[in-house]
Amino acid sequence: MKKHLHFLRTLFLAALTLLCIFNAAAQTSDTLYIYHQGAVVFKRSVAQIDSMSYSPPAIALPVLASVVTAEPGSITETSATLGGTIPADGGGAITARGIVWSTTQNPTIALSTKTSEAGGSGTFTSTITGLAPSTTYYVRAYATNSAGTSYGEELSFTTKTPINKPAVTTGIANSITYNSAIIEGFLSSDGGAPIIERGFFWSYELGLLFTESRNITKLDPGTSEFNTFIKGLSPSCNYYFQAYAINSAGMTLGEAVKFSTLDIKTEVRDVLNPVTRKIWMDRSLGTSKVPSSTYDEESLGSLYQWGRSSDGHQKRSSESTTQLSATQTPGHGNFIAIEKRPYDWLSIQNSNLWQGVNGVNNPCPDGYRVPTAAELDEERKSWSVNSIEGAYNSPLKFAATGYRDFYLGTFTEQNVGYYWSSNTYGSNAACLYFGPDGSHIFSSERANANSIRCIKD
Repeated sequence: MKKHLHFLRTLFLAALTLLCIFNAAAQTSDTLYIYHQGAVVFKRSVAQIDSMSYSPPAIALPVLASVVTAEPGSITETSATLGGTIPADGGGAITARGIVWSTTQNPTIALSTKTSEAGGSGTFTSTITGLAPSTTYYVRAYATNSAGTSYGEELSFTTKTPINKPAVTTGIANSITYNSAIIEGFLSSDGGAPIIERGFFWSYELGLLFTESRNITKLDPGTSEFNTFIKGLSPSCNYYFQAYAINSAGMTLGEAVKFSTLDIKTEVRDVLNPVTRKIWMDRSLGTSKVPSSTYDEESLGSLYQWGRSSDGHQKRSSESTTQLSATQTPGHGNFIAIEKRPYDWLSIQNSNLWQGVNGVNNPCPDGYRVPTAAELDEERKSWSVNSIEGAYNSPLKFAATGYRDFYLGTFTEQNVGYYWSSNTYGSNAACLYFGPDGSHIFSSERANANSIRCIKD
C-alpha cells in the first residue's frame, strides 16, 4: 500500500512542477493545485497527500473445481459405465473433465486409463471397455481449470466373473448285472453359475444317446460325484452312457463310455399247453425270466435274423453292417442290414438252416428247435382271445418283444410280437405276429430280427 502512496506523491510533485511553469500566480511550492478552465479544482499539501490511503479494486482468482464421482454401474466382465458431476467450476473455465481408473488406489490423470469428456459444469458419463474379468478397479472423476486438476472421491467396483459351461466327466459303470447297472459322473466345476440339471444319457447305440432314455439324478449343492441306477437292460449287450450338466451358459457332455451287461444263458424250463399237448420253453431265447406283463422290459430277450446262430448279432445292442455274408457263419456278431431284395443277410439264400434239432444254425438248447409255422399257428388258435392279451394269457405267456428292422436296424418294442418259425415263404420266412389288432402267421423278410420261442422235439 505504501508503494502506491509514494508513487502517487511522486506523480503529484511532478504535476506540481509542470503546473507551476504554466501558472504565474504566486503559490507555495509544497501545495498541489489542479485547475480546470481557470478554476482550482484540487488543492492538497504534500503532507496531506502523504496521509492519504489507497485501496486497489479486489481481483477474484480461480480455485479448483468441485467434483463428485458417480457410482459405477452396468458392470460386466469387461466393461462398466462410470461418470461424475461438476457442481461448481471454481471460477475458471473447465478445460478437461472425465474419469480416471486403475487397479491401484488414487489414480491420477497421469495414467493413460482415463476418459476426456466435452463440456463444463454438470453431469457426464463414460463407458469404459477392455477391463479384465474378476478384477477390482478404483475410479475417480476429475476436472481441470486454470487453478489445476481436482478429483472426486475414490470409488471401487469389481468386474464380473465369466460364466462358463460346467466341467463334467463321465465315470464308470459298476454293479453290472445282466439287466442293470449303476453309472457314474463327476462334476468338477459349475462354471461360475448354479447347476440347473445334471444326469446321464444312455442307450444301447452310440448314435442314439440323445434320443433314447434320459435319467436325471437329484441335484445337490456343490460339485461332486453323482450316479444313477438303470435297469431293464438286455443280457450280454453293449450300452453307452454320457454324464451331462447344465447351467445358464449351456450344457456340457462328458465322453461316451461303453459297458456290457453280463451274459446269461436262458434257463431251460418246460411249459405244457394242455390243448395242443406240446411242450415249449417257458420263455423266449435270451431272457432270464417269464414275462410278467404283455410288455416286460426285463424279459424282452434276443432278436434273431432268420437262419442265423447265436453269434452275437441277436443282442439288442449289437452294431450294424451292410456287408452281406457269403456263408452261413458270418464270422462276426454284427446285425446285417440290407437295402435291396431279397432282404436277406446272406448273399445267396439258404432255406435249410433252422430245420429240426440238427439244423445247421439251430439256436435252441439241446433237445429243442425252432417251431414250424403250423405249430405256432396251432398254439395261436388255442388262445382265448385273438390278440396280444390272448398271447400273454396263454400257458406260454407270449409277450410283446418287438423286432429289429432289416433296413435301418432300428427297433420297435411295444405292443407287437414277432416269433420266428423254421419255415420259409419264398424269399421270406414265416413268423407268428400278434398285436392290438389281432394275430396271424406272417411273412417276414429274413433280414428282420425277431424273437424265438423254442419247442421241445
